[in-house]
Amino acid sequence: GAVLKAQPPQTIVASNRINIPAICRIPGRGTAFLVSPGILLTSLSVVGSKQEASKLKAVFFEHGKQAAVTVDLMPHSFFFSSAFPDYLDYCLVACDTKHIFNVKPVKFPLILKGIPEIQMDDT
Repeated sequence: GAVLKAQPPQTIVASNRINIPAICRIPGRGTAFLVSPGILLTSLSVVGSKQEASKLKAVFFEHGKQAAVTVDLMPHSFFFSSAFPDYLDYCLVACDTKHIFNVKPVKFPLILKGIPEIQMDDT
């Protein structure tokens, strides 16, 4: 098959500095990132059910120059997760925006120039 060149890792990191504020941690569970104002993308295995998610918080700006900000997840406002197939483990869930109103959602694609190049038949 056709071979397409991958972007070097340093290019990906350098081009994503703007996205760092949109990355958050769900303590004891995993990570997520802001994809739209008040909407986080994470794994369903991180938040569990809609009911479990209602008890969770997201922490932004951890280990940064400014103080960490903790917001509530709000699955009663918006919650969408993959149902089939099992290996698609993603979840979109709402979060409070009161203290993160100035955080810009991540910009796609997450690399400097376009979609990452891959080799055909990569799995």
